[in-house]
Amino acid sequence: METVSRCKNLIGATVYVDESRTELKQGEEYVKLKNMFGYAEIGFIIHWEDGKVHCSDDPAIVFDDAHVEYWQNGAPHNSRKNANGQRMPAILSDYMAIEEYWDNGKQISNPNR
Repeated sequence: METVSRCKNLIGATVYVDESRTELKQGEEYVKLKNMFGYAEIGFIIHWEDGKVHCSDDPAIVFDDAHVEYWQNGAPHNSRKNANGQRMPAILSDYMAIEEYWDNGKQISNPNR
């Protein structure tokens, strides 16, 4: 399956603060990147825990243009349910027009259909 994840290169990656690889990335940071054409910038907040993209309660990655990704333990994942008992998507893009469902780093079909 194709994905709209903007951080798929981080799936399973462990990120260190320093080149000597002694300190794992922790906390949150705001990052700005140029788009694929190299001129427009977009910013995002990314949450780290023990060197992996992770946030237990909220999205782990939130872009300025409302693209949102839920990650746990270094992989896209969201097993939470909405008020109707339906599983919530792990990735929301294009102002919520695109929804992707992920289970521990594996993209799955919409389980609510």
